[in-house]
Amino acid sequence: MSALLNTHAKKILLVAGILLLGVNITGFFISLKNPDVYIEEKGLFKNDVLLSDEQFFSIVDQGLTNRKTYARKLNEAVNLAIVHYWGDSGTHKYNFRIPFYENFILFSLGYLIPDLFGKWELFDYKKAVERSVGLCSQHAIIISQILKEKNIPAKMVGLKGHVVVTAQVDEKKAEWWILDGDYGVVIEHNINEIEKQPEIVRPFYQRKGYDSPTIQVLVDIYGKEGNSVSKLSRHYPERYYFETLSYILKWIIPFGLMVPYVRRGENRARAPYQGEEY
Repeated sequence: MSALLNTHAKKILLVAGILLLGVNITGFFISLKNPDVYIEEKGLFKNDVLLSDEQFFSIVDQGLTNRKTYARKLNEAVNLAIVHYWGDSGTHKYNFRIPFYENFILFSLGYLIPDLFGKWELFDYKKAVERSVGLCSQHAIIISQILKEKNIPAKMVGLKGHVVVTAQVDEKKAEWWILDGDYGVVIEHNINEIEKQPEIVRPFYQRKGYDSPTIQVLVDIYGKEGNSVSKLSRHYPERYYFETLSYILKWIIPFGLMVPYVRRGENRARAPYQGEEY
């Protein structure tokens, strides 16, 4: 009886493994992007997404000849590829909760631990661009990851109510700029200079066409109080590594579920034939 139950259990695990494997494969053919993102009216800015994925990566994949030029192009591309929106109504519509076909681990945790995983910022910048929705921190994650890929030193800067990137645009002069992908603004000063004199950011946002009340809020945000520059190679490292691990485990788990049944078949094949004696 126990052997029969054991066999049934292995068959159930086999089926579960095959189904999960099928779901993972299906995910290759379903985009995280909802086309409605191009006409979303609830975002912080109007006409926020103007670039397709193909247009974005054609800019990002350009050769690196000058760090300053590349930083400007990248910052502008991220600004035009990601809509600033994180409302609850978009949790399902725009896949803030990672869908089952994309990653069944993150999907399950989205319901089990909603405070942490109910809305998940993506640390794989290619998937983040594919989804095309996020807060200022999502913009900053994309910029910092791409710059690191290009071997340009970059760190995320957490302000009191905003997140930007600081990047080394000139290695010889040790020159660092602030890249605000959310607002599409490049500030030609480092964070230390800005914290001492926040007013120096005003003309950069003015040239981009933002109104005085918005700029004043940003000037206040850049004040030193409450700011923090990530000292690690990656911002939110525990989330980054957990996401990376989950995308590995989503393939290991299905095969792991199938192993007991496969091994059972191998053991039966190797077992000596117990025929009748004559």
